Amino acid sequence: MKNGYYDEEELAIDELLDDYIDSGKYKTTEDILSEKDLTEKQALDKADEFKKRFFDLLEIKDIKNRNISKICFEVSELSKTDKSDNVLFLCVCLLTENGLIFGDVEDKEDKIRLWYEQSETVQKLTELIKQEPVYRKRLEELKNYKPKDLSAKINQKEQTLLYKTATDYKFLSEYKDSDVFFENIGELVRMVNSDETYKQIKPYIYFAVLTRKHKLMTGHQGFIPNISNVFEYKKYRIDRDNNKNFNTYEAYLILYEEIFSLFENDGTDIEFNNYCMANLSNLCEWYYENCEHNEDIPINLSEAVGYFSKTVSLIPENFWFSRECEVMNVFVDKNPSVSRAYEEIMSDDEFLQSFVSAVQNDENNIDVYAEKMYDAVKNKLRVISRFKQQSVLFARLCLVEYLQDYNRSLLMNTVYHF
Repeated sequence: MKNGYYDEEELAIDELLDDYIDSGKYKTTEDILSEKDLTEKQALDKADEFKKRFFDLLEIKDIKNRNISKICFEVSELSKTDKSDNVLFLCVCLLTENGLIFGDVEDKEDKIRLWYEQSETVQKLTELIKQEPVYRKRLEELKNYKPKDLSAKINQKEQTLLYKTATDYKFLSEYKDSDVFFENIGELVRMVNSDETYKQIKPYIYFAVLTRKHKLMTGHQGFIPNISNVFEYKKYRIDRDNNKNFNTYEAYLILYEEIFSLFENDGTDIEFNNYCMANLSNLCEWYYENCEHNEDIPINLSEAVGYFSKTVSLIPENFWFSRECEVMNVFVDKNPSVSRAYEEIMSDDEFLQSFVSAVQNDENNIDVYAEKMYDAVKNKLRVISRFKQQSVLFARLCLVEYLQDYNRSLLMNTVYHF
């Protein structure tokens, strides 16, 4: 017989799993094997190879300690001087660890799923990290780029297609019969197609001009857009919905998807085009913070690191469902003064820096510092001395959660070393 605490916990987990499965993003083991064209044994072998590569590389890089916090620190330090693909692999694996590398996964289906999810994420993040400095340089060059010769010819088929596409959207629909808008789109099409540099990022340029300059495009006859302006960052108000702006942003992003699909095969540099889209405004940031995720919407490196990264857990998963954890939670809920007392201690930066350094040398120092926290407040709060076991355990949990966040933050910053 399970008590109400566990019933509610399991109900919440079941609901989350149901939502995930219904979203179409959940892949069964059969789906994964079919997609990768692998047998179960081959997939399990690949999972083992992935894990083995990680630990083999640690040995090659002379990182022999198996203290997770120490590993995170040493990989971060190593990345300052070693920009190799091997060190990048170590960093991204730590950043995306989901239990495959440091966990003891026995269930075959779980192992295959963890390998599939982490290996896919590692590939995506690695590509973004490696392209970042190259594309950032290209983008800076674009801001001062001046086309040499412009053709006098307008691709009328493309002009009509872009005009019809744009006017299907509410913010431009009133211009369905506008000669001014149609002619200005023709000029935009002429300018972009006249230059090979612009043509490579045609979807982004069309989108940016139509959304940033739509009032000029629709209201000024003979408007000639200054295309170099769309390579400057545009900041939208994304922290609050005024019952209009969020709907507009959604429409903008759907328009981008449609324009991209129309012209992605027309000499478009797909990766750089998406880089421009993701990095020249905060629209994609708004999307990943507010919408159900769709991989067709580009993501910049900063957002991707936050979105794909996980916390390397230092707490066994079964702890959260243990009797020990339940008793501790009841104690903390009934005695909020304990939380406040520990929060005050953990607001001391010097204490935290000392704690992190100590644990990087020896993980057993987590327990040492938990005892220190307990000793610091036991004389102030009599209830703590009566419940020492729960008080020390809670202190340890506070420290571990801080350490996990610290390690994740360290690794998130490390990706910019490459």
